[in-house]
Amino acid sequence: VEEQIEVMRLLWSQEIVSYKGQFHTITEAGLNPLPVRRSIPIWLGGRADVALRRIARLADGWFPQGRPDEHMREIIERLRGYIREVGRDPDTFGLEARVNAGDGDLNEWIRQTEGWRKLGATHISLNTMGAGFKSPQEHIDALRRYKEAVAG
Repeated sequence: VEEQIEVMRLLWSQEIVSYKGQFHTITEAGLNPLPVRRSIPIWLGGRADVALRRIARLADGWFPQGRPDEHMREIIERLRGYIREVGRDPDTFGLEARVNAGDGDLNEWIRQTEGWRKLGATHISLNTMGAGFKSPQEHIDALRRYKEAVAG
């Protein structure tokens, strides 16, 4: 993963790339056209310590999986510490939490959203998959209810 991230960032930022790594070799290749935004953000997931350290070194944001509880607060604090250890500012690091629509009603979604905000989530999404909705419109309606409840 680390080498792949290095390769992607090179390809996104330089017209011609030559690279020799343990897993990848690139000889005078590139993308055309280059992305308009040369530093495309990379977000990673994972909760194991080795993953959190990798995320702190290489990623621009993190996808935590779980609920906004005390255990998650401890994981977030550990990640923030690792981010500081590598000389980065944890306040500029993204955290996209996910509220699962199948975990309860609108009040539970709001409660979880408030919990994620207290933990420092920079982005929060509502996952409607697995919530028992039977049509695309039911997914859309749930997203609309959520948006109106948490964003006004």
